[in-house]
Amino acid sequence: LFRSVEALGLERATLWKPGLLERGGVKRFGEKFFGIFFTALPVWDLAVAMRFEAEQFAYKRADLPKCSRYENREIRAFKSEAQEQANENASENEVKEESKPDVATEEEKEPKEES
Repeated sequence: LFRSVEALGLERATLWKPGLLERGGVKRFGEKFFGIFFTALPVWDLAVAMRFEAEQFAYKRADLPKCSRYENREIRAFKSEAQEQANENASENEVKEESKPDVATEEEKEPKEES
């Protein structure tokens, strides 16, 4: 399958191969059974990893190959990296907010007239 996708000549393709997905809620028999032997990957983690990888490509933040294949280990790594980046961005935004000078609005500058 991987070689077939590469042969299509697409600008970019990603194959996501999570093992057992943790969907929350009611589990089917197979999910319960295999959940005994394998650690399930939460669907949310997969979604975060997919978005992070797409952003890396879209914003040219990483040198990604034309065709990639990710399994649980790589998906979890992407999710962790996405969380680290989100934490860094949040910290940077806090610093920017703290360093902004207090600027009064026009209404605050003008003294209020009392009747």
